[in-house]
Amino acid sequence: MNAPGSRKKLLTMRLTKGVGITLLAFGLSLILMQPFSSSTSAMFATPERNDFTIPDFYNLVADSRAVSRLDDNIVIVNIDNSDRAEIADILTVASLSGAAAIGLDAMFDDPRDGDEVLLDAIKHCHALVQPLGMKCLDNRPDSFAVRSASYFYAAHTDSTSTFAGADLPSKYEKGMIREMQTVFHTAEAGDIQSFAVALAGKVSPEAVDRLNKRGKSLEMITYHSRRFRIIEPADLIDRSDELTGRVVLVGAMNERGDLHPTPVRSSMPGVMIHAHALATILDGAYMTSLPKAANMLIGCVLCFIIVITHVSLSSGIKGLLIRIMQLSFLWIAVQIGYWCFVSHNLVIDFSYSLLMLAFGVFACDIWNGLAAIGSWIASRLRIPYKLITRTNNN
Repeated sequence: MNAPGSRKKLLTMRLTKGVGITLLAFGLSLILMQPFSSSTSAMFATPERNDFTIPDFYNLVADSRAVSRLDDNIVIVNIDNSDRAEIADILTVASLSGAAAIGLDAMFDDPRDGDEVLLDAIKHCHALVQPLGMKCLDNRPDSFAVRSASYFYAAHTDSTSTFAGADLPSKYEKGMIREMQTVFHTAEAGDIQSFAVALAGKVSPEAVDRLNKRGKSLEMITYHSRRFRIIEPADLIDRSDELTGRVVLVGAMNERGDLHPTPVRSSMPGVMIHAHALATILDGAYMTSLPKAANMLIGCVLCFIIVITHVSLSSGIKGLLIRIMQLSFLWIAVQIGYWCFVSHNLVIDFSYSLLMLAFGVFACDIWNGLAAIGSWIASRLRIPYKLITRTNNN
């Protein structure tokens, strides 16, 4: 007669124990995760080598597929080893070819003989955007100042030429470039648009409006499955028709100081990163990240499933089944995360779930060990400890 009541009581005790162990695993993850990601990793490697996230893996896998698209809005002109007179010719050809906008990703630190040709080409160049080097003030991501610019910057601020911030944000000095800065807030010059945003504004103001409505100072760049036309200066005349109606980015493809790690390539020129950022804006291909709390909740749910299975089963195949479940959850999490990333531009960071899956069984061992110690102490002190003993047996 008491069997249903006993089963209900046993189920309640197991659920309570499962919740308790899951909370223990959650606490352990909060305690152990930060030292592992900072001080401990710094003991063995530089921060840059540890700068890797789950979305980087999604980007890399997606970009390695046979499926890729040639961007129809952007063309890159390589200016490796080009002098200022040659750059002037490139700007002139691009302007005469009817380029929708031109981004000159190069700075000229000091005046030189013959610059009149370059300055004249810049003056008559339609919808030109030039770069500014920005610096962050007092490590505040919302406060910047102009760090560097071409020597003629002050004389051209009132012309048709637009100057925009060209810095690429990263976690470390040589860290991965995952995001683009949309605007740089400065005290002396007001808000300065980023290089990609300024170019987008020349050809598609509505695309910039959509970006501004998102209200984010940093946007993730969509790198994967996209290719660009790259034209060498020697081929520019013959391929000038490819410039018509497109945004032309003029920059060096192999300048050592302007190569950066990205999720899809270990070394990518800055001009190509600007191209990916611009394409993200024009295509509206923005990534949406699942809130951190939601990622943690997913991890706790998966951990609870592992824990309640561990608590409910006796010996025998329990160990094997738990390992199979852990591997299955890992595989399913990666597959779902990749599908959401590629098909829905949704970033689900399953790194916390992977951590909780690993800590689940570990927390079970700690819980049972503490319960056994408590039971032993109670027996030695002759204190009734039935609750702990019963919990341990279950």
